[in-house]
Amino acid sequence: MIQLFEGAHYNRDAVRSADYRNVISDYMDALDGQRLFFLATDQAEFEGRYTRNLYWNVSKLGNIDAAYDIFGVYEQRVTSRINWIFAELEREFDLTGNDAYHTDRRKQDRAADPTAADRLWEQRLKFELIAEMLNGKDQPEARQLVRKRYERMLKNLVDIEGGDLAELFLSTIARLYDPHSSYLSADTFEDFGIQMKLELVGIGAVLGIEDDYCVIKEIVAGGPADLTGQ
Repeated sequence: MIQLFEGAHYNRDAVRSADYRNVISDYMDALDGQRLFFLATDQAEFEGRYTRNLYWNVSKLGNIDAAYDIFGVYEQRVTSRINWIFAELEREFDLTGNDAYHTDRRKQDRAADPTAADRLWEQRLKFELIAEMLNGKDQPEARQLVRKRYERMLKNLVDIEGGDLAELFLSTIARLYDPHSSYLSADTFEDFGIQMKLELVGIGAVLGIEDDYCVIKEIVAGGPADLTGQ
């Protein structure tokens, strides 16, 4: 892939091996876009461990161990944090104070240490509880809904496979050349081809979201779901 980019990409002359120093932080953001789980010390450790030889390892050796190692730490951080959240949601929250939470943390600094991370997550949980309570829920109901949200996150984490990480990591490298370049795995490429050729027919239903779940809102008359009765 890198040989292809270096030989044929229109922006090939703008990317140097030194630019690979950005890959680690960008890949961390691809995993943790709101900068909630990784610590600032994680980034420093990863950059110290991988940045120096990253271009050589990937382009010459085909070695992307960094992708899996970084995800391993991410998985630990998420699992530990969600267990912390479950414990926190067992208690009543005092929501009468004057506090603030940045809802878009993509440009915010990562928490400096575990204590700062706990403080950040206390603010986030209060924000999520208040959002549910503004939708008519009392605090016990809001705590239960927030818990279910993180239970689903934990389940989704288990479903991430090595091929997904390879695709994400190589796409991060591809975006060094321009924001619209990416790497597609075989499965993703097949899905992309289906979408481009419009070869799949929908089930004939109007879908919606309720409590973070996808639900069927309406059956389209004459569609596959209507005709089959399923």
